[in-house]
Amino acid sequence: MRFPFFALLVAGCGVIGYAADPNSPAGQQAAVACRAVLEANFQAMNNEDVDALLATTSSKTGSPEQMAEFRAEAEKMFEDTDAYFRVDGFEFYKFQPPYAYAYVNQMTLPKNESDHYPREQGKLNFRHHSALLPEHKLVQYKQKFHFDNGQWKLHRVLSEPQPVDSWSARKLKTAGEGNGNGNSAPAPVCKDGKCGSPFIRVRPR
Repeated sequence: MRFPFFALLVAGCGVIGYAADPNSPAGQQAAVACRAVLEANFQAMNNEDVDALLATTSSKTGSPEQMAEFRAEAEKMFEDTDAYFRVDGFEFYKFQPPYAYAYVNQMTLPKNESDHYPREQGKLNFRHHSALLPEHKLVQYKQKFHFDNGQWKLHRVLSEPQPVDSWSARKLKTAGEGNGNGNSAPAPVCKDGKCGSPFIRVRPR
């Protein structure tokens, strides 16, 4: 399950499921908001703040039982390992209120230097600590957002996270580079100067 979202969409987007131009003013506003909630999700993970993490997720993301399971696993992960998460690329590609979609490049940086070294080629040592952690340091996936109670929130990860250097990965702008699709938002200042990203767990649409 994955959790990033943002607040503030233009009035009139409502809950109508129509496809809109992601490059329209409304789409651009949604892109910035979705990027912001994704950053807030990563920041919550960097701060090991489960309540703030859950606050970035849509009320429709999972059942109460699933969310309780997620909380317990996140708390266990925070106890077992230290990691930092950062948005390394973001491309807003579909705008269909009350949903929006983006490609995300996520950087996962272990605090423990020994965890940077792979047991297998390209894989992180600390992956075994939690199902919420990605296998690779830099991955790409499709993120779905939901406009929930007047705010954009993270909904679900729609694709299996894959290494950014794989043949099927898209070339995205890196964090801080503007491409008109929400990448121009400045990266927040994070603990120890590193910034985070959302958890990696794929759930069905």
